Amino acid sequence: MPQTFRAMVELFRARGERVLAARLASQVHCVAFAPGRLDIRPKAGVDPAIAAQVGGHLRRWTDLPWDVRVSRDEGEPTLDEQRTSAEQAFHARLAEHPVVAKVLELFPGARIEEVTVPPPEAAPPPDDEEAPDDPDTVAFDDTTHEGKANQA
Repeated sequence: MPQTFRAMVELFRARGERVLAARLASQVHCVAFAPGRLDIRPKAGVDPAIAAQVGGHLRRWTDLPWDVRVSRDEGEPTLDEQRTSAEQAFHARLAEHPVVAKVLELFPGARIEEVTVPPPEAAPPPDDEEAPDDPDTVAFDDTTHEGKANQA
């Protein structure tokens, strides 16, 4: 049972309703959400029957009644608008970093378009005394041959 509008949209995506999930994310404002109750404001031009489609899927998937209504209230920005706003805020914070600010100063018109994070470095192997760090290094265990060291 989805607990948020975002989780509900993810449920649609996970259940194979990718087109409807994309419409919900880009063309529908969530006005109110509670498990079993959803008020939405579709953008202009969106078929208001989207409420019945959403309600039908949710009833079928959760085995619970859902009351999905179209509202005239403003509601939240769409999920896509929220994502875009968060990205813009993140890019603005990055632009304040001294190195990034200098690059933007040196290259007029440059802008931050995408941020990628390198994958974390592979964790070092466990500290295993029997496995040497260098494959060409041989470790000798002097404790098993006490008194026999340096015997040829």
